[in-house]
Amino acid sequence: IYLYIIIIIIIIIIIIMIIIIIIIVIIIIISSSIIIIIIIIIIIIINIIYH
Repeated sequence: IYLYIIIIIIIIIIIIMIIIIIIIVIIIIISSSIIIIIIIIIIIIINIIYH
């Protein structure tokens, strides 16, 4: 009985870790894309100013 409880707890922990990792990856992707967009906007503005 105790073994089953331990296994269930381990599985739950693994699932939580996977979810956390996925969330972190999504946040990193979103933030990096925002940074790229900002850089592109800055480049466009600089081009407009120089032209």
